Amino acid sequence: MSLTRLYFYFIFISVCLIPTTFCTTCNTTRITIYDLNGGTCGFNPVKDDVPLFRDGKVLAASQDFYNGRETDLAMEECQTTNFINCGQRCGECVTIRGTNGELTFMVADICDYNTVGQQCANDIVQLDINYVGQTSGEEYWRCVGDSLGMEQATYHIVPCPTDDKNIGFYLPESGSNVWSVAFTPYRYSVGVSKMEKKGAGEGVNEDNEWIELPRTWTNKFVWRSDGTGDQKISTHNGKITNGGDSIILRITSINGETIESNEFKIPDSNPDEARFTFNGQFDSGVQTNECPWNGPSEWIYKENVDFRSGTDSCTWGADNCRAYFEGEVWLTEWWFVHQWGFDNFNPERSSNCYEGSKCLDTGSTTESAGFILGSSASFNANAFSDIEFAVRTSTSENFESLSLCWDDCDCVAVDKTITDEWQVIQAPMSPLACTDSVKNLKFIANKHDGLYFDNIRLIPIDDVDTGAVYQSCTDIDNNGGDDDDDNTTDAGSHFSIVIMLLTTLIFSFLI
Repeated sequence: MSLTRLYFYFIFISVCLIPTTFCTTCNTTRITIYDLNGGTCGFNPVKDDVPLFRDGKVLAASQDFYNGRETDLAMEECQTTNFINCGQRCGECVTIRGTNGELTFMVADICDYNTVGQQCANDIVQLDINYVGQTSGEEYWRCVGDSLGMEQATYHIVPCPTDDKNIGFYLPESGSNVWSVAFTPYRYSVGVSKMEKKGAGEGVNEDNEWIELPRTWTNKFVWRSDGTGDQKISTHNGKITNGGDSIILRITSINGETIESNEFKIPDSNPDEARFTFNGQFDSGVQTNECPWNGPSEWIYKENVDFRSGTDSCTWGADNCRAYFEGEVWLTEWWFVHQWGFDNFNPERSSNCYEGSKCLDTGSTTESAGFILGSSASFNANAFSDIEFAVRTSTSENFESLSLCWDDCDCVAVDKTITDEWQVIQAPMSPLACTDSVKNLKFIANKHDGLYFDNIRLIPIDDVDTGAVYQSCTDIDNNGGDDDDDNTTDAGSHFSIVIMLLTTLIFSFLI
């Protein structure tokens, strides 16, 4: 054996002995906050057995990220039975690092394209973090970002906690009948690449072939035993229920590891969405918990918080702080707008404005309605004396029922009659009785035909600290361990280094 061949032999040994390393590539994403309602990945029926889902540490992913590595189909294509292998990221876990810190969430939903449009389309990676934990009530999003609006963050894929239990799967109630059945896997440490079945019709025999089940965008692996339909996978006839024979399932991870189930029969009826388990859990390998912050420097704002409006800028403590000028509050880095109850809310009206070419048109409402201007960082409410804004009605009918609120503090009625002529109103902040940090300014109105708002700003008090307030999340840990901002290396990594050093020494000796 030549020295060169011997050297590469040892190199091969050293590489093969390195434990599987989970991909920790850091990527840039945009994060927003949403309210989880079940989720398209189908984990709600087994939520008590999926750790992060149980706690509400979940997110919705933009369609390309959600659909996975091999699918570039449009969302409307994935949402039909004609296309398979969508939803590949379902059940995978993502550690997100933002301005406040980092926390791990599980992909449980798809970002609603119809609601947020292009934010969830194409190659944009957007991760919408659940607003409140399902059982804990914790607002975990605060541990990552500072806003209910859009922020930038970094992320990397990590193994999921599993409570040291095997991978499970269940039969969705709506997906099972005599000739068709669906299986939804859950509680897996790393992503699932495919699921296969063996048996049924002829039972389970050693010479049965493994038949891959197509995966739908809702994380169901479907078997149609009649061999018909868009998801044709079967080459034999045979009932699945009502006397069908046993089958075995095999699940494969994104790393190529396979785990089988025991033989089982599909129940004749499925009122309780029958649950089963595979005989093991995927090996997640070695991974680091650290993803360094690599976003643009202007996103790191721990000191002098710069609340920008388009090309203009305003720093807290300056002569004025612009919350809404020229419609720039809509989808900017520092402010966002949310409304409820209005018939035709238009955040960027192009005419009839107090100043400039854009203002906010609420549209009409037949009931109590309102909108929120939310900031990208908490700040001291007591540092501002007044809220100033320009307002008018959209018709000749006067309006006298406008109230202002900060977060969940008290509300105060605006003691002014609003007419169809623009007027600038200054409302004092002290009656709002906010003594803590605040983020959201609410405008609430009763039934009316429509209002226009423009040039909304806060008037600071001289010599009062207006700096941002941040919640510490260092005590929150998904796996019960200690948080550590330093890159960690475990015994497996040390072992790999030792093997490489030995290889080098042996090669040097042979030379």
